[in-house]
Amino acid sequence: GRFLPPSPRVRSTPTTSLLRILIVLVCVGHCAGWTMGQGMSASQFFLYGKKHFTQTGYVNHAAKYTKTEQLEKLNLAGKVFVVTGANSGIGREIAQFLFRQNGRVYMVCRDAGRAAKARLEIIADTSHRDEDLVTVVADCSLKADVQRVAATPGGGGAPAPSNFGPP
Repeated sequence: GRFLPPSPRVRSTPTTSLLRILIVLVCVGHCAGWTMGQGMSASQFFLYGKKHFTQTGYVNHAAKYTKTEQLEKLNLAGKVFVVTGANSGIGREIAQFLFRQNGRVYMVCRDAGRAAKARLEIIADTSHRDEDLVTVVADCSLKADVQRVAATPGGGGAPAPSNFGPP
């Protein structure tokens, strides 16, 4: 059979990539039975997220945020916090910040080994009492685990915090 000659290669730029994605969104929306308004809304939602919720968007917004000294002055002594997914990512950063500010933190994690490792790393980073950083092994996607943790002061075997009443 006859073969068509290869088409000239078009250099891909961020703009052409965005246009391709928008075309796909509109085509998929049309095939899914969306109206033109729904396709436009999906495109606007995508573009807004692409502008504000990417690394570039974070850097732009972080440069405008200058009130970090207020966060460092917080004293959370006597307050109790439950942080899910506290062994990695943003959950770990939040747990570390709250513990550094003297809060009592319950780290709810799915894996006991990873939770213990994260707990030791957080304690090594601060000079606070290690009794105020408690790991609780539970999977928040399982109703039974959530009920067990919620029903037991201290999260199932951990010492009860003072605001739960007598142990």
